[in-house]
Amino acid sequence: LEDGVYNEGAKLKITKSGGTAIYYQIYDYSTSNKTYPLTERTEYTGEITLDRPCIIVAIASYNSFLDSDITQGRYYIQYSSDENKFTIDENGTITGYSGNTANLVIPQEVNGITVTAIGENAFTQYDSKRYVNPDPTTNYLRSVTLPDSCTTIERDAFFGCRYMTDVYAGNLQNIGVEAFLNCYTLENVDFSSTVAIESNAFSNTGLKEVVSDSIESVGYCAFGSCSELTYIELKNLSELSENAFEGCESLSLITISNKLSSVGIGVFYNCTSLTDVYYYGSESDWRNIDIADNNECLTNADIHYLYAHPENNCRHQWQVASVESVNKDTIIVF
Repeated sequence: LEDGVYNEGAKLKITKSGGTAIYYQIYDYSTSNKTYPLTERTEYTGEITLDRPCIIVAIASYNSFLDSDITQGRYYIQYSSDENKFTIDENGTITGYSGNTANLVIPQEVNGITVTAIGENAFTQYDSKRYVNPDPTTNYLRSVTLPDSCTTIERDAFFGCRYMTDVYAGNLQNIGVEAFLNCYTLENVDFSSTVAIESNAFSNTGLKEVVSDSIESVGYCAFGSCSELTYIELKNLSELSENAFEGCESLSLITISNKLSSVGIGVFYNCTSLTDVYYYGSESDWRNIDIADNNECLTNADIHYLYAHPENNCRHQWQVASVESVNKDTIIVF
């Protein structure tokens, strides 16, 4: 089964040219781990039913000591939704939905109009007093899939969708204020095309990592109090506003761009598990960053600087500078 998009599910058959057995592991489609270790692998015995977006990683095993190279496939499973239950304005913004589909796929067109945005409060689950709807039946969303034509999610669009776990959005560029605030169980979001994330967009969510080569700006408290967040990798980041990651108490490792010129007040306040920062620049570049108050969790972490490998200008290494006790300075080579 080739990589790609499949409607209403698919069947996957794995074959081998050698070896005694095949083992596989299923990862969420949004997983960014590029090594995909098969730590919880299952022996393949027959066709695998794919009913959700996922990554399948497989190996052929020759004996208990030798495995083949890893192979993998990415499969995007989508289900049709009744477009008559959506309302849309003339600009292509979804303004409401009258259905209750748990795993919602938003169509590319509604009433002949191309969907370009999810509007303010379109799927919100909070009342006039800003209390989140606790009922798992009426607070129905578990996942949402956006069409490639949709590039923007506006303010409060999914506020309080507390049981939603996944957002699949291959071309989402702008995420508005409080768009996913208090989506407590939200774990996976596709940030592959995202450029800007506004204030409180993901506060109090269950995100475990934020990985993107495209994000340029992160707004005030955008990921505040994400207690499950452990890893951040933002290679194109240039703007980091106040309290952006405040209270992310499980955050232990971050990788950030050398485009960053300042870190706002309290961006990493109370990120008490933060131990390592990988910075795409030199030590002198790092020292030129204006780091505001209440960022001791950042400044007390080990900072790893990127520098050219002296034997090969095409290779780079991470170096821990100004730490006399570190004898081996090579951490990662790529």
